Amino acid sequence: MKVLYRILKWILIAFVVVSCALAVRRCHHQSQIPDSISYNQLQPLVDGQIQLVLFHNKKRCHQCLQMEDFAEEVLIDRFGRGMENKSLVFKTITIDEPESQGLVRQFGIFAATLMLMEFNDDQLIYARVLTRGPELYQEENDFKEYLSQELSEILPASDE
Repeated sequence: MKVLYRILKWILIAFVVVSCALAVRRCHHQSQIPDSISYNQLQPLVDGQIQLVLFHNKKRCHQCLQMEDFAEEVLIDRFGRGMENKSLVFKTITIDEPESQGLVRQFGIFAATLMLMEFNDDQLIYARVLTRGPELYQEENDFKEYLSQELSEILPASDE
């Protein structure tokens, strides 16, 4: 019986070591997504640009169409100056396109997702998923207030 416990103990230790090694390998592999693949679609036009990005599937669902419509209305109605001077842009990215896979992997995107991103010297310096976007898409006023608040927190006052 004692021998059986020793064998089981070593099997468990080996399992834990192999699992840890595989986890480290996977994390290391995911962190090596080249910037040229990931940020190629984002291409900021001006230094300090803020981007509101809607990730969606090729087959558009009602949720992502609503979020896109409401987001465009908020940007035009409330943040027009930022849109005019290109310090704020809105982009949509199709997540099932091959050229989007770097971004999809890097940010863990798997469904309609809104993200705020800020760039400085063509480098991403800030990225945040707007987690409440998908849950508020059926409530136009709540969605627009939420998005306006999120944008106001990151945009310079002169762009609002």
